[in-house]
Amino acid sequence: MHKLKRGEIFKPLNDYYLISNYGRVFSLYDFKVLKPFLSNHGYLRVDLFLPEGRQRVMIHTEIVRIFGDKNGKHLPFQKLKELGLSIDHLNRNKFDNRPENLEIVTHEENCRRWKSIPDPEDCLPY
Repeated sequence: MHKLKRGEIFKPLNDYYLISNYGRVFSLYDFKVLKPFLSNHGYLRVDLFLPEGRQRVMIHTEIVRIFGDKNGKHLPFQKLKELGLSIDHLNRNKFDNRPENLEIVTHEENCRRWKSIPDPEDCLPY
C-alpha cells in the first residue's frame, strides 16, 4: 500500500474502495490510490468502477458521508440539492477535503460565506 500520511485513516467507501480522511481513494481491486480530476467547478472527483457501472463521485461529499464534517454531522444518502444543502470548504481551498475543513450548511449560507465567488453559477438558486 502507499505510504500513509500522518494521522491518515482509511474507511470503506463501498465493497471495492477505501477513502481516507485526507481525501485519498484506494482501489481494493488493483491496490492503488486513484488519481482525482477536477469537476467543472474546481472540486476533486474520482471515477469508481463498480459491477453496476461507472460512478463519478465528489471527494468532499464522500468524506462528509463517511467521516462527517467538522461538527461530526454526516450526510444522508440523498443528494445535497434535494435537501437544500452544500458543503463549505472553510479555508476556501477546494483541494483540502479533510473533515475538519468541511461543514454542512444550507446553500444560502455557503454563498454568504464566500467573499468573492469564483463562479457565480455556484450560488444561483437551484
